Amino acid sequence: MKYGYKLLTRESITKDRDKLLRIFIALGMSLKEVQRALSLYGMAQLYPKNRRDVILIICFNHGIDTVEEVNEKLQKEGEEPLSACRDSE
Repeated sequence: MKYGYKLLTRESITKDRDKLLRIFIALGMSLKEVQRALSLYGMAQLYPKNRRDVILIICFNHGIDTVEEVNEKLQKEGEEPLSACRDSE
């Protein structure tokens, strides 16, 4: 989780939005918190006209707090799961 902390404090930077979303899920963040965090990080917010993002929005709104469950919902709807998160350190 050391790498995750570095991402959140911007000591390390990522261009992979899925990596941040995985952390936000694990933290149990609300949709409002996720949107704000993505914005502060300089990334696109979850967009309600994007099918994959809609599924993620629903997951955050329902308080789903495991990446596995989110990925199951994405795959069930024919969308790509969140990309694998590998620590670089």
